[in-house]
Amino acid sequence: MIYAQIKGGLVENIIKLNDVNLVDVFLEGYDFIIRIDELANTPQIGWSYDGNNFSPPSADWYRIISDAILSKRKASDLILIDLYATNTLLGLTIAQSDELFDAYGDVILRIREGAFPTALYRLQNKTPSGFVTQEMLDAWILKLQSYV
Repeated sequence: MIYAQIKGGLVENIIKLNDVNLVDVFLEGYDFIIRIDELANTPQIGWSYDGNNFSPPSADWYRIISDAILSKRKASDLILIDLYATNTLLGLTIAQSDELFDAYGDVILRIREGAFPTALYRLQNKTPSGFVTQEMLDAWILKLQSYV
């Protein structure tokens, strides 16, 4: 889970916490600590926070959004290569590979487009089927989370 530490209305730090019980420890010295990894537009250091919404430090929204999309698209190639290589090493048959594309095409599309939060959401709502086990789903979720 990724959190923004906010002081004086500005994001001063971004941290990753694996234990939600540590949130209060990392709130010390800050006005707010807000979970940001589930937001559609992930705030960065320097963004403002008004108590409800985050805003980038610049009025150049188009550039900020374009840069974020480009960054996600570049990472999407790495994620897909990682997933494809892992699945190839499992020794999947052509029929199993085809089954994966049918069952997880929605997730693959979202990864390819750089829509990582919605890809993760879709993946977390999948249930094991065919040869796909919960262990495999959990591993794919962890891989995707490492890039988000």
